[in-house]
Amino acid sequence: MEPEKKQLPIAIGSGIAAAVLATGLAIGIPTIAQASSPSPTTTVGVEDGTNDGETADDQGVEDGTNDGETADDQGVEDGTNDGETADDQGVEDGTNDGETADDQGVEDGTNDGETADDQGVEDGTNDGETADD
Repeated sequence: MEPEKKQLPIAIGSGIAAAVLATGLAIGIPTIAQASSPSPTTTVGVEDGTNDGETADDQGVEDGTNDGETADDQGVEDGTNDGETADDQGVEDGTNDGETADDQGVEDGTNDGETADDQGVEDGTNDGETADD
């Protein structure tokens, strides 16, 4: 029976060693795997179509969205009134926006303070500058 007594402590010691080894592997393997697998990252300075604070419009590209850098703000007139209209650019489109055709020295037959008669043309009406005067 004496040989069996020596085997019992060896068996217990082997069991403890196996448990310690298994615990170490259970803790260590996921840690090693996590360290070797980098997480996804976003590259700075690349425009991939997402709105991440660096949009295509912020890069000087106009894609038709109004994000503070519209085509009109870039000196392009697309027919919208955004503070830089065709009329404000010295183009007369027939609307009265403070820069009408009449205000540009063009007489279109309307009485807006610059009539044909006021331009030295006599059309037969008595407006203070008649043919008789």
